[in-house]
Amino acid sequence: VVLEEHVDSDYEPTEQEILDYSEWLGMDADADKDLMWIARAGLKVPLPAPWKPCTTGEENDVFYFNFETGESVWDHPCDEFHRLLYKREKARKLGEDFDEAQLEEVAERLGLPYGPESGDPLDDSGSLGQSGSGGISLFSGDGDKKKKKKKEK
Repeated sequence: VVLEEHVDSDYEPTEQEILDYSEWLGMDADADKDLMWIARAGLKVPLPAPWKPCTTGEENDVFYFNFETGESVWDHPCDEFHRLLYKREKARKLGEDFDEAQLEEVAERLGLPYGPESGDPLDDSGSLGQSGSGGISLFSGDGDKKKKKKKEK
């Protein structure tokens, strides 16, 4: 079943949602407090076109389907971008090298503005630049299935 994403421009994730999602991204809540903006942005980002949230038959598990490529994934398509963004920022903080090409490739695949000519893909609000209205992604810490789920109306 294909779902429609409802974008709430006023959505702000709770502190607990940010902490849960940051942990899921691999962040350390104490050591990475200065990088929590990445988790916040990841929770606010809407699906890039042509991705749509869908549900499985009777289980009603949410997955994401790209209607142009036929690719389907369990995790929000932008999760990989935010995981790599965290790794880049952590490497910068520690003075370590990071393969910027990885992040650029994921951003390009998702159609996110990224690179020297576009600046950072995050705007001042911590949301991805293309999504000025913000998103409604909610992280559900449901045991081992940890994945973000979309709030549908």
